[in-house]
Amino acid sequence: MEFLNSPELKDCLKYETLARDYIEQSRELNRDNLHPEFHTFVTTWVRSNAPEIYTDLKTKFSSAEGEIFARMQQSPTGSPF
Repeated sequence: MEFLNSPELKDCLKYETLARDYIEQSRELNRDNLHPEFHTFVTTWVRSNAPEIYTDLKTKFSSAEGEIFARMQQSPTGSPF
């Protein structure tokens, strides 16, 4: 039962949730019909104007990156869209 309260399990579940949310929201972004360069613009703006948010997001992505790519591999096209 100790494993159920372990930080490792909590981290695993947190990264799985981040990955699931990322995939779901990625599909929504595709429906926005914005030029793909918009996302680069947003990233650049956040990095310049809100560096603490950028750093936090970068850390979260790095932590969940393996789970995100694993979920993308489960897709027949290898894409979340």
